[in-house]
Amino acid sequence: MTDFIIHKQKRNKILEMVKEEQKVRYSKGIQEAYTEQYYNQKENPNYNNISIEAEIQKYILRQFGFKDDENSLQEYWKIPSTYWNDEEIKNNIFYMKLNIFKYPKISINDNYIDTRLLNYTTNTEVFLSGLQTHDRPFVLLAGSMT
Repeated sequence: MTDFIIHKQKRNKILEMVKEEQKVRYSKGIQEAYTEQYYNQKENPNYNNISIEAEIQKYILRQFGFKDDENSLQEYWKIPSTYWNDEEIKNNIFYMKLNIFKYPKISINDNYIDTRLLNYTTNTEVFLSGLQTHDRPFVLLAGSMT
């Protein structure tokens, strides 16, 4: 087995891999695993969840002759950002197909709604406008991991 390095793979192989991942993800066995994990977690707060998604992706890597170690997995996770404008690949990746992975619809110098934020280190509130100063650029990055 070899390392999976995204820039060394042909697009057709990537497409084949994400199609297979999609097929496995929607298989009856995996859907049952999601359901079982959901109910086990609900019934037992100490239940140790596994990342079903990562396990599926490790399986795909092995199926295509690659190592399933952390480095290969990190490279595999680059597929969405590498092929963000490839409709065929995008439509075969679960989180891109459902429009979960999107590029922002805001631009430089857009107006924003001034909102309260929580500084998690001090547990104090601050307004978004309070973070901006006129003498240096202001960049706001936001995201969600679920």
